[in-house]
Amino acid sequence: MTFPTLNHWLKDICEKSADREFLIAVDEQGTDCNFTYGQFFESSECVASRLEEAGLKKGDTAILILPQDAELLFSIIGCVQRGIIPTVLAFPNFKFDSERYKIQLNHLVTYLDARWIMSSKKLPEQIDKLIREIVAARPGTTYARIEEIDLGGRPSVKFNLDARSEDVAFLQHSSGTTGLQKGVAITHRSAIQQITHYSGAMRITPEDGVASWLPLYHDMGLLACFWLPLLARIPLVQMAPAYWVVQPQELLIRMHRHRSTLAWLPNFAFTFLAHRVNDDLLPSNFSMANIRAFVNCSEPVLEKSFTDFEERFRKFGVRPGMLQASYAMAENTFAVTQTRIAEPPLTDHVKRDPFQRDNQAIEAAGGEPALSFVSSGRAIGGTNIRIVDAAGAVLPDRLIGEIAVSGDSLMGGYYKREDFTREAVRDGWYYTGDVGYLAGGELYVIGRAKDLIIIGGKNIYPQDVETIVSEYPGVHPGRVVAVGIFNENIGTEDLCVAAELEQKDGLNEAEIRRGIKKSITDALDIAARHVFFVPPRWIVKSTSGKVSRKQNREKTIAEFLSKGRG
Repeated sequence: MTFPTLNHWLKDICEKSADREFLIAVDEQGTDCNFTYGQFFESSECVASRLEEAGLKKGDTAILILPQDAELLFSIIGCVQRGIIPTVLAFPNFKFDSERYKIQLNHLVTYLDARWIMSSKKLPEQIDKLIREIVAARPGTTYARIEEIDLGGRPSVKFNLDARSEDVAFLQHSSGTTGLQKGVAITHRSAIQQITHYSGAMRITPEDGVASWLPLYHDMGLLACFWLPLLARIPLVQMAPAYWVVQPQELLIRMHRHRSTLAWLPNFAFTFLAHRVNDDLLPSNFSMANIRAFVNCSEPVLEKSFTDFEERFRKFGVRPGMLQASYAMAENTFAVTQTRIAEPPLTDHVKRDPFQRDNQAIEAAGGEPALSFVSSGRAIGGTNIRIVDAAGAVLPDRLIGEIAVSGDSLMGGYYKREDFTREAVRDGWYYTGDVGYLAGGELYVIGRAKDLIIIGGKNIYPQDVETIVSEYPGVHPGRVVAVGIFNENIGTEDLCVAAELEQKDGLNEAEIRRGIKKSITDALDIAARHVFFVPPRWIVKSTSGKVSRKQNREKTIAEFLSKGRG
């Protein structure tokens, strides 16, 4: 059945599936709270009614700054039920820079013309104070706490059916200053097309179930791990991210307990689980045999992360075909590609020198220097991909260029930012800023164009260097950053690496440094001029586990200037 808007689809679920189990919400203490679809919509209606009472109407915007628990999910749907446009922001902790947070939030409230900010009494006091200061200067904006709403009632559930398919349903904001300026406007049509096509690519059936700890302010968490199970009418186990970080085994235990079949994870989580979950943390009858897919949505996908995960959990039933990959982005609502379900993703081995010097991904023969890339799969239904050069000309297979995307899941634009939209979308194609190549219909993602390091005419992607260094004994896996620093004396960039070491006794830093440099030279035929060892947690990562390129570049350059050659 095809629905004209999300509200029509939600109404159908509410009326026909009210008694079905939907949500198991796991809070930061590991406490479960269960909801049927009917109970879920009754709670979301309580939020929707409160918004109405505050005078909000269709097309107004609401900012949700809530801990990741059931109340956040109610609030998202409560907004959509009335045609109010929600956007979810990260819930700040006590480590937040309050002044920077105030500047960013004030900008966001202003450009969205936000009518509502919803938070919680769990919010740090200094952030609560900042929000109140912002709202005091904006008479048209209401600040409320979720605890003020009685979510225990049994109201008659209503949906605004006046919405049109081209109306904005919700906004997605990426992290960081730039991301907060670019709210990705997802229309009802885009969301419906994405969920329909992606459910087909994932072969979703009523026997499926999703388990997730992913933040809902990222597209992977919001679309794949909330909207998809909600609309597909399959059970969802939603864990607080803070709980998963401390108890990572609980994701796997709950998938076993509730027979969840699907999970989406960033690349680092595969390695994290492989190295942090010991057998003694798992039930005696633990099995992963019922799971259909762990989907890696990072770009690029690292072969070793899959290998480590499969080898670690093979005895519990994990098979290579369970490990899947997807290339996804908020601008396409979520997924652009998906690998073939039940089949291992393809790995492409390409000649090193043509890749670095000529932007060609030529298949390598055995024994010659090569680089390996894991496919992110083929375009999902309704989506098109092409690779273009700097002038926008379409490139043939195995030539490396910028990835461009078009299709019926594409965003409606950046909300109230036509300048950003014009820059990114041209003739119906979104220019992603990511670099990759196509081969036989499979997309291979290499990295971000702006992160490229050029050394003596060779194109070096930091992810390749970081993977090599992360695998060296004594280095903390995933806690590495590589940047290029221009050397005026030789007219090219020097490769500079900052790495965190494992917290072990007896590590010989000089020996590790020499070994790292040799490993980079052997694999990439370049020299790492500077290798610094930095304290634990020095490397800055985003809330989705990605290396924060801009901040780490600034920190690494400062380290270089203070210490010189390493």
